[in-house]
Amino acid sequence: MYIDPVLLNWILIIGCSFCAGMAGWSYGQKKTEDNIEDVLLYLTQNGFIRHKTNSNGELEIMKLNEK
Repeated sequence: MYIDPVLLNWILIIGCSFCAGMAGWSYGQKKTEDNIEDVLLYLTQNGFIRHKTNSNGELEIMKLNEK
């Protein structure tokens, strides 16, 4: 069976575009709250913001002039 090379190229282009689109869509589905939590954890773990952990185990961000 003979497949036209131009048709085969279009099929491959459409298939690759679909796969790349699904990969980007999957990557972009991370929720906003997860992103905020990740940023706050990074900033606190690396010492960029002052914080303390309250009795519930939640991070409490402190103002710069608080001690």
